[in-house]
Amino acid sequence: MYLETIRQISQVEDAMEKAKADARTDAQKRIADAQKAGQALLIRAQQEADSANAILLQQAEREAAEKRSGILRNAQKDCDALKLRADGQMSEAVAAIVRKVVEHSCPSQK
Repeated sequence: MYLETIRQISQVEDAMEKAKADARTDAQKRIADAQKAGQALLIRAQQEADSANAILLQQAEREAAEKRSGILRNAQKDCDALKLRADGQMSEAVAAIVRKVVEHSCPSQK
């Protein structure tokens, strides 16, 4: 009877040790699975962030190109206006220069 009780206690202890080992193995597997899932989630979040950044960068580049085009158009308009104004004043400027040259080179013709 005592022997049977000792044997039963030994079997229960063995079963408990196996249950502990199984629980440790299960816990380690769950931790590994959670780490893999977390890593996958992190990678996916990084990819989504990279994709969003790429979209924002493309949008910023388009906006910058549009602003550049507008600035260049305005600069061209300003240049054209200055050239037109300069062309309009060219004959006056040439006449003034000729007058001064003639006055300085021929002082007796005043």
